[in-house]
Order: sequence, then C-alpha cells, then structure tokens
Amino acid sequence: MWGVGEGGANPEDGVYVRQGFRILLCRCEYAPVLPPGAADLVAQGLRERGLPFQATIDLCELAAKSDPHLPALGECERLLVIACRPRSVRWLLHAGGVDPGPQRLVVLDLRELSVEEILSRVDALIAGEGSSASAPAFPTATDRSGDGRGAGDAREEQTSRVDAPDSPPAVQEKGEWLPWFPVIDYDRCCGCKQCVSFCLFGTYAIEAGVVRVANPANCKTWCPACARLCPNAAILFPKYSEGVISGTEDAPASRPDAIEAVRVDVRKATDGDVLAKLRARGKRRFATDGDGE
Repeated sequence: MWGVGEGGANPEDGVYVRQGFRILLCRCEYAPVLPPGAADLVAQGLRERGLPFQATIDLCELAAKSDPHLPALGECERLLVIACRPRSVRWLLHAGGVDPGPQRLVVLDLRELSVEEILSRVDALIAGEGSSASAPAFPTATDRSGDGRGAGDAREEQTSRVDAPDSPPAVQEKGEWLPWFPVIDYDRCCGCKQCVSFCLFGTYAIEAGVVRVANPANCKTWCPACARLCPNAAILFPKYSEGVISGTEDAPASRPDAIEAVRVDVRKATDGDVLAKLRARGKRRFATDGDGE
C-alpha cells in the first residue's frame, strides 16, 4: 500500500533512516485539502537532500485498511510524517496500530506550512539529531526489485524505475472508495457513546467498553455529523475542510469556544427525544435499503 521508488533500499539492508528519522510523506490524493503540487515539491526537496523517504497516496486509507506494514513505523527511533493536522495524523496512526508516542513522532502540516517551511524544518530536525540508524524495510516497488543495489543507487535511479515499462507496479493504487471516516482522539474521548447511538451506518462499535471506529468504510462520505455531536471534539475527520473537526490544535483555554463553534445540541435538534428520532431514521433507512422488514 505504499508509493513507489521514493528513496528505497535493498530489502536485505533495510531502509536507512537519516539521523534516526524515518520519513513518511502523505500525498492525500483523494481530497483537495493540500495546496496543489505541494506534496510533489516536498518530495523533490527531500530527493535533492538525499533523504530516503516513503510516500503514500493516502494515509487515511492505510489506517482504515489496517495495512500490515504500518506497525513497523513505530519501531524507528523517530518518525517524521509530512501530511496534514498533527492531531489527526497521530490518531490515524493509532487507528492503524502505530503508537510511537509524542516524544518520537514529529508531524509537519502541509495544510498549514509552505513547502519552504516544511523543508526548512526538515533540515533543522535532521541537523539537530545524533547518529544515523536503520529501521525495518518499507515494502516499496524499489525494495521488491531484488537487484541487490544499495539505498543510494536505488535513490539515484528512482525516476527512471517508476516510469520504465518493466518497473514493478505501484504498491498503492488509487481505489474507488474515498477514505472518509472518523478517527477518535482518546485523550479527549469521555466515553459518552453518543456517536455510537447516533450513527446509522454501523461505523462505530463498543469493544471492551471502549468506542472504536470498527467499520470505517461504512461512514457516509462528507458527513461529519457525529463530530458535531461530540461534547469534547474527540471525533476527527482528517479530510474535513477546517477547524477542530479537521484536527486543528486548540489551547485548553480556548477549547470550549472551538467546540461550541461546531457542536450541535442533539436534544434540541431532535426536540429532546433523541432515541425516538434515531429509531425513526433507522426505520426509514432500512425500509429503503431492503424489503422494509
């Protein structure tokens, strides 16, 4: 599920991480949330610096599908992710089985920072770290070529390898499903379970007493309604346009105002009888989806 030829390495050697950092770039190709061309320019800047990195079409999709290679991200000394909102990225990784911890995770927000600012911060991070380290290999097309070359050689020829007719296929192809689904910020979740009761599509489930996003593909595309009901803004939609729902950070002092700006009082919206309204909505939905029974 990873992009091809982005500074790969001999699979026997592993992907070398410059100064303890493993770098992942998300292109977020399913939704127009990044400035046009920004991910390509960052990729170009990383290549010009000789920095090995991995690129993915969409981190949301990898997390939703629990890509088996994601957990390896948590095994490196430091993980640098160039993507979207840091809060969303952290909990997307968590949903995908990756929890490097705040001390080992650095997220640079392509929605907020310019390409120049991103690359400048990468330079500062790399310059400020200690000795280099290696980490388990990412499965990229270059990795799987088995030609026995080292990381530097693979990096030098990555463009021609991607474009060549006999090059291995992309590991992550853009699919039909737009990966729109919620992720939960468990630092904020109070366990009220309103989201479970409200969602008609079976997106959420309760496992061992904890709310989980059990069926992300069930979520109704572009619908953030459950996030608007959450009392603590714990539900995030990384592809949402702006605000706390997209995962922006808010200072504790301003958090109530930020939540109030997007929140809908479900009792007022349903004239106080929440369960009756939900049951009625469910009956209408299943009557149109099935045989009405």
